[in-house]
Amino acid sequence: MTTYEMAEGAGLNRYSTARLNLEMKYSIILAIRKAKRSGVWSKVGQIQRGLLELSVKLEISFKSKALLTAVEEIIGQMIIPTSFTFRNYLKGFKVAQRIVYFAAKNGYGVALSWLQDRNYVMLWGVFIR
Repeated sequence: MTTYEMAEGAGLNRYSTARLNLEMKYSIILAIRKAKRSGVWSKVGQIQRGLLELSVKLEISFKSKALLTAVEEIIGQMIIPTSFTFRNYLKGFKVAQRIVYFAAKNGYGVALSWLQDRNYVMLWGVFIR
């Protein structure tokens, strides 16, 4: 359910929709800031970046269902790579692959199952961080 549908279903008046617009803009600003800090912002397409920047800078109200769903999809795509768990998993997986390769190369075949252990991979991601 989108933010628009929640506001419409709750029967919000224009003052509460103005507050909803401010909250939406604030959440977009926070998502942009986090994406820029983590390096994800440069990987987002130009059209998506433009949509987010204009939705913050211009005096618009989020009444359009299509605009809201587009903004929510873009933010959803940006939030996943910026999460602590995701970044540590990627870092840990690279290190765990090297360790497993070394262990398997030296005759410890059980080491191949270590890559499927999420906690093991996350441990290396946090440790290397």
